[in-house]
Amino acid sequence: DPRRFESLEGFLEVVKEIWRKTWTEAYGPEFLLRNEACLPGGKLAKLHFSLAGSWRLQLMRVLFFTSLALLIRRLWQRRETGEAEASPEVKRENGR
Repeated sequence: DPRRFESLEGFLEVVKEIWRKTWTEAYGPEFLLRNEACLPGGKLAKLHFSLAGSWRLQLMRVLFFTSLALLIRRLWQRRETGEAEASPEVKRENGR
């Protein structure tokens, strides 16, 4: 906590010393491979899915998934009705 130091220079000196120690530990001859990426004393957070967010974010999600559903529905309908094939005019122009 920077407030524990009397001056900015004292705080920065401690930060630089910890930084040097960390890099020396990571790339020095005393290198130890950790079992996990979490630093000693750290806690791993569990991954979870959340729908939290502002009303604007919720609205964007609804619009996105509605648009996606409509697009999939339209593509499915085109596939069933055969609209995916070229129209007779296009076939004539291309000589088919």
